Amino acid sequence: MYDFRMPKIEIAGKTPINKYIYHSGKLSAWLSWLSILVQFSGFDLRMVRLPIFITNTSLALAIAGLALSLAAMVNLGRSMRFGLPTEKTEFKTGGLYCVSRNPMYVGFDILSLSGMIFTANIFVAMLGLYGMYTFHIIILAEEKFLEGRFGQKYIDYRRKVRRYI
Repeated sequence: MYDFRMPKIEIAGKTPINKYIYHSGKLSAWLSWLSILVQFSGFDLRMVRLPIFITNTSLALAIAGLALSLAAMVNLGRSMRFGLPTEKTEFKTGGLYCVSRNPMYVGFDILSLSGMIFTANIFVAMLGLYGMYTFHIIILAEEKFLEGRFGQKYIDYRRKVRRYI
């Protein structure tokens, strides 16, 4: 008889870098994304006025970044983790991962960039830049982990596919 219960999947793994930098960097990025909604809802965060073309382009970037991040998460399926997995996961190289080793983080960076542009606010820019920097050092730590876990398979993949785009 088939067991229809969903297996327990651990979404939050072990932090790949210092936990304070990891969490503060992610929070900074999320706040830069949230600034888009705050600005869009009518609370003006702008320090300077930008041409409407630029603000509209930044909104289009936000949608693209969100779509890219979500698609990358779907591509990972059950191997999706925030942090390093503590249990066995599958090495995924298909879908978006055959174009970029980190499409989810590329989407996150695009979201942060769009928040910085849309709000034209120095504080949002600092939050976004710190988040983007944190994502980069997370990626570097994850690459070491992946090489250790998957060995030559990951090294070959790394040679073929760029880190970002």
